[in-house]
Amino acid sequence: MKGMHPDPVGRPSRVVRRASQRSTLMRRAQPTIAGPHEGSGFSEVDHATDPTKYVRRVDAINGTSFWQAIKRRARDLLDVRHGARILDLGCGTGDEALELARLVGSAGRVVGVDRSQTMVAEARRRAAGKYLPVEYRLSDAQCLDFPDEWFDGCRCERVLQHLDDPRQAVAELVRVVRPDGRVVVV
Repeated sequence: MKGMHPDPVGRPSRVVRRASQRSTLMRRAQPTIAGPHEGSGFSEVDHATDPTKYVRRVDAINGTSFWQAIKRRARDLLDVRHGARILDLGCGTGDEALELARLVGSAGRVVGVDRSQTMVAEARRRAAGKYLPVEYRLSDAQCLDFPDEWFDGCRCERVLQHLDDPRQAVAELVRVVRPDGRVVVV
């Protein structure tokens, strides 16, 4: 596809664009971006006739080799260490938070947050009996209920397009991560 780099995991690209070219590309893309209540329907999962169809859809998307590669790359960029505290914003069904919990080990903690009761309930169901250091909470991405500089790293995947104020959500991620921590947004 025109303008797309063939590497889905964001490895260093041989293609370098000047800042003016990037801003032109961004301006062109803006009219095609769906608003918070348009497009996929993930903004209103809990109000759907069958909210479990979204759970199945997330599983189908996450099961593709494309998204598996992106998730691996995001974990690499997050540089998860044993004992770390990690936030997974928009955790959905919680599978990535479980993977992160395996990486932080018993000395660490992973918190997955989502604004959908359906997704949080599914994430809790999947984590039950696994004895991993993970918890799931209902939360608003634009007003996180955590102290400043609490997490060693934060991740956010396929969430910002569903929010009324994505800049505020990014500001919240920056607020809750410690100064030398990492924020990875996909």
